[in-house]
Amino acid sequence: MRRTFTGTLLAVGVAGGLLAGCGTAPYAATVNGQAISEQQLAARAREWASSSAFVRLQDSEFASQAAQALQSGQTNVPTESVEGNGSGSGAYGMYWTTLELTNMVTSIALHQYLAAHHDLPSSGQVAAAWSAEWAQEPQVWSQVGPEARAAGALYDAERAQLLGIIDAKADQQFYSSHKADFWTSVCLLTDDVVVNSSSGSVNFAASKAQAEKVASALEADPSSPPASVANGSHYCQTPEQLIEQPSGFQSAVQALAPGAAAVLREPWGYEVVQVTSRAAIPYSAKVAGDIEVVTSDGGAQGQPNSETKVIDVLKRAKVRVNPAFGTWATNLPAPYAPQVLPPGSSA
Repeated sequence: MRRTFTGTLLAVGVAGGLLAGCGTAPYAATVNGQAISEQQLAARAREWASSSAFVRLQDSEFASQAAQALQSGQTNVPTESVEGNGSGSGAYGMYWTTLELTNMVTSIALHQYLAAHHDLPSSGQVAAAWSAEWAQEPQVWSQVGPEARAAGALYDAERAQLLGIIDAKADQQFYSSHKADFWTSVCLLTDDVVVNSSSGSVNFAASKAQAEKVASALEADPSSPPASVANGSHYCQTPEQLIEQPSGFQSAVQALAPGAAAVLREPWGYEVVQVTSRAAIPYSAKVAGDIEVVTSDGGAQGQPNSETKVIDVLKRAKVRVNPAFGTWATNLPAPYAPQVLPPGSSA
């Protein structure tokens, strides 16, 4: 997951001149009057910091940036981290907190712009962005909460809608390699198979053998399930719902084609899981745009001017940032430093 990596850092550098001090206002920032409260910023920081995989990736990126700065001759380059020393929002590093705030500012500005131009991405495009994130960094994506995932997918889809950059060959290859991740709904038949021994305990060997027979019968004729699964459960799940399931169940469902079944061991015996249908997201130019944003840090890879549309949107926005965040941000290494004006100055 690369929301605070290269693509966003570019946005920080260009949007910096737009950020103006706002006295002691009780909010982290405003975008055309829409406020981002300090509580909202703290909650977003907490959501991402809850993923140990994300923290490792982001800290590695910070270390790489510091090494590059030292190699370029800069001195006194700080070693930043997500967790920080409590100077940021909550218990997080101020550097990372400021970058996350910039993500939120950029996201709101883009959403406002696209809404005004009646060009918001469709629900299908947002679903494709969600799937691309899951395919790119499944461990990170599964560890953060649903609100962070929803916000991240919307941000990606809106950037894709604005940028419209496609590397057809690379994006097609990514889609083909991760096609199993691009879907919007999977419908399942599940049934528990428990065989007790004469003592009343579970006979796992017998339960497994019976479950395998049920799975084979389901695959042989999916339209006519055996009578033994009459009490089985039929239901459908979105990717967001599936991601909350145990990892073994997730993996099995992800790997099953429609009509196929798997047998999973559970504490109470065995469970038969059959995928009865899956609503796939077909490859298209819109899907390619989502993939491009996710896999190339905002679509900037190989195309230096690809962020100019984002920059133009930010130039049109009236953004104010609380000096509690912005003043510290002036210590960020160039060109990433927002130039926050003194309290009372106009944007």
